[in-house]
Amino acid sequence: EARRRFLDAGHYAPLAGRLAELAAEREPLSWLDIGCGEGYYTGQLAAALPEAEGYALDISREAVKRSAKRHPQITWLVASMARLPLESASLDLIASVFSPIDWHEAARVLRPGGRLMVLEFSQIPNDLMQKAYDLYSFNIIPVMGQIVAKNREAYQYLAESIRQFPKPEDLADRIEAAGFDAAVYKVLSGGIACIHIGEKH
Repeated sequence: EARRRFLDAGHYAPLAGRLAELAAEREPLSWLDIGCGEGYYTGQLAAALPEAEGYALDISREAVKRSAKRHPQITWLVASMARLPLESASLDLIASVFSPIDWHEAARVLRPGGRLMVLEFSQIPNDLMQKAYDLYSFNIIPVMGQIVAKNREAYQYLAESIRQFPKPEDLADRIEAAGFDAAVYKVLSGGIACIHIGEKH
């Protein structure tokens, strides 16, 4: 609930908006938000794709129950991303937002030409910006975590884990190695995050 309030405050709104915009440009007839959590990004996708058939999946039953009440037009699934309860070649688009992903399962349920969109934290290429972001991450984010969620340690861990994410070109290579073509990426917020887009063979 604390994380939900944090998201509803709009801190990640530019990332969610850009993800939804790029998804809408591809005009999918069906889509899946994998590892949807509280459904924040799911709601943005649903608003951008009102005519498409939408699915959202998470392993947390409680998170899915809460999210389903907010967006009843979406089909909600409680399952592991390692075994998706969907037919092969049944989707046009999969979005994975700050979530682990099973590349094989993603490829299985996408139709040929379907798109995989991965929104992930990244490494900032500019040293000065990286130092400024580190200052924010290690000093401001934990304090916000204490105020919003009463859990400074969890947000301290978040800041530390962000520094371990791969460079955008490395993740693009990983997506292509998993069997997707044309793994391009869009840099967001000066490199703090990237949206990677791969196309199934």
